[in-house]
Amino acid sequence: MPMSKAREHEHAHIIEGVTNLIAERLPGDEVALVQQFARQYYAASLVEDLHGRPAEDLYGAMLAQWRLGRRRRAQQTLVRVYNPDVEQHGWQSTHSVVEVTTDDAPFLVDSLSMLFVRNELKTHLVMHPVMRVNRNAKGDVEQVCPRDPQASRGQTGTPVVEAVLHFEIDRQADEAFLDKLARDIEEVLEDVRFVVDDWAPMRTKIKEIIPLVEAQTLPIEKEEKAEALAFLRWMENHHFTFIGFRTYDLVEENGEDVLRIVPESGLGILRESRKEWGKTSQSFAHIPPSLRKMARAHTLLVITKSTSVSTVHRPVHLDHIGVKRYNDKGEVIGEWRFLGLYGSAAYSARPLDIPILRHKVNYVIDKAGYPEAGHDRKALQHILDTFPRDDMFQFTEEELLDVAIGILQVRERHKLGLFMRRDLFGRFVTALVYVPRDRYDTQIRHRMQEILMRALEGQRCEFNIQLSESPLARVHFIIRTQPDKLIDYDTAELQALMSEALVSWQDGLLNALHNQVGEARATHLYEQYNDAFPHAYHDDYTPRVAAQDILRLESIDESHQLAMHLYQPPEIENELLRFKVFGRQQAMPLSDIMPMLERMGLRVLSARPYQITNRNGRQFWITEFDMLPAFGIDIDVLKVKDIFQQAFARICSGEMESDGFNRLVLAAELEWREVAVLRAMCKYLLQTRMPFSQAYMENTLATHPDIARHLVALFCARFSINTPQTSEQVNELTATIEEALEQVANLDEDRILRNFLHLVRAMLRTNY
Repeated sequence: MPMSKAREHEHAHIIEGVTNLIAERLPGDEVALVQQFARQYYAASLVEDLHGRPAEDLYGAMLAQWRLGRRRRAQQTLVRVYNPDVEQHGWQSTHSVVEVTTDDAPFLVDSLSMLFVRNELKTHLVMHPVMRVNRNAKGDVEQVCPRDPQASRGQTGTPVVEAVLHFEIDRQADEAFLDKLARDIEEVLEDVRFVVDDWAPMRTKIKEIIPLVEAQTLPIEKEEKAEALAFLRWMENHHFTFIGFRTYDLVEENGEDVLRIVPESGLGILRESRKEWGKTSQSFAHIPPSLRKMARAHTLLVITKSTSVSTVHRPVHLDHIGVKRYNDKGEVIGEWRFLGLYGSAAYSARPLDIPILRHKVNYVIDKAGYPEAGHDRKALQHILDTFPRDDMFQFTEEELLDVAIGILQVRERHKLGLFMRRDLFGRFVTALVYVPRDRYDTQIRHRMQEILMRALEGQRCEFNIQLSESPLARVHFIIRTQPDKLIDYDTAELQALMSEALVSWQDGLLNALHNQVGEARATHLYEQYNDAFPHAYHDDYTPRVAAQDILRLESIDESHQLAMHLYQPPEIENELLRFKVFGRQQAMPLSDIMPMLERMGLRVLSARPYQITNRNGRQFWITEFDMLPAFGIDIDVLKVKDIFQQAFARICSGEMESDGFNRLVLAAELEWREVAVLRAMCKYLLQTRMPFSQAYMENTLATHPDIARHLVALFCARFSINTPQTSEQVNELTATIEEALEQVANLDEDRILRNFLHLVRAMLRTNY
């Protein structure tokens, strides 16, 4: 991109600063050569990338790159990954630096950038000048030629075109990681070199294969053979980036079919060393025997996805194009295998213009039978034109027909639709999900992905999204599965799970309210509360729980200023209790509530407060506590729920004291008025100068809850106006208490409890 005059001047000024430092610091016989290198090194850099960097660091970075590549043998790749340090390297950077000098080739920058992404490394700066240099027999640079070849006329020697690469990535302190990254870079660059060097031979291979296949009489339909040959010609015509090629023999070993590598047949990334000669295809070996039988099926092409992700050009699974080899008897004897990537035309051209795809499209349209000018025919054609190409290559005609018609029906219903297919060798499962566009978001995509990964025991998931003028969004999932462990799946069941996940929290709230209070009141409550709850509440509670909480909030008025809910989560097996408190206006401070609960014999583990404001502006609060019984006994929540909530409400209103006697609500299952009786008796005993504190008496009764409960029962038997008094009942309770006292080992506790018993027996009827 041409620079403005001002930017061009600033760019030249920056480079001049570097060349001046070269003149000042390097020996005179090196200055001119290094200055020429520096000018070309920074020539294509953006001013924004250089602006603000000290000239010392620009000089140091350039000099480091120069020294890396100053001596290089023919076809040698030089790589260095390090953290620049002023003392050690003469310059510094806040990032880790990758330097490469190698023969220029396509795909270098793309392939290394892909490697950094795989390692979750962000790239902060990329410089990749291409230089033409002359080197002597030792590989030393003798001349940096002008960038324009025309300007080099008359110069001696044939320049080598080299790529000089400089990347700055997220700084990594681990030297072992930097060393590994350098090795990975060398492997990627080797793959690039193999692919580039063997690109022409791989094209030659497909040109040689086409007439061989054409001349054979094969046990397949003529139309299938013609279409397969047309597809191979289409591939060769610059519609396929060849990454690898290899020839295999299909042989039987130990009663099983194996694909054996033909020695010296590999090209590109499938070049094999001598150690690999005669070895078998591991990817084929990992396929279940039932699927390996397809290798001998009378077909010509095997079109699928490789399990390998390309390290060159694009970071996607490589396309696997297998051409079956037949002998004169019409038996499958092996495979010519091409690995690569479809060109852009494969994804942008109409499928009717691509061999094999055009046959499938015509089949689907003919079988569907829609009138040519009709709406359904046009809609079906659009579905096929926009269908994921990788899947269309792999689907059979019948599979494509079923899915295309299914998609058409989903579009008409405006509902979620799921279409799944396992690939030929059981290594991938494709899932096409059509979702109402107004319901789609990233959270929905995550939920659908989790459903698929869990059901398929997936190892890895890739996805892409199509959003268009259509009312449906399309999410295309590709799930990598274990080929030796084929998981059965039920598409209808998974679709139902996804449809459920598609229901928003607010939708679920409206449905829950309908079920609980009927349509009329549900609509009113939904209008008031659908946006009232914070996101944290959405994360913690289902809409069904929220509907119940709304009804509790609605129950709060001047006479009932608190609502409560004590329960035990059904999914939790331990003694955990949960207690929700609901109120209006300002929430009760946790510092007030927690001591109340602790004095009721509970240990509070956590608290979750929420502020709620409904459509009318009314403010509410909800606080939920996770608690455990501090005294370690089993609690029947259904039995004690009402008396616990009544007692807590009385404590909050001030009608009941907050002290250790309140432990008896849960421990002895006493109502708040019954606890008040024991508290009053304690107060009386303290006035008689009994030598024990109130806290000691609280602990004693809590330690012996059965005796406490029987003391209250004795009190009620003697004084309740609702229960006829019988001496037999009183005597029976007294005997029960005295028998229990015989089991009390602590003398002080025995004395306290006997004093409570004597006091109950000594009382006269009052206004209680």
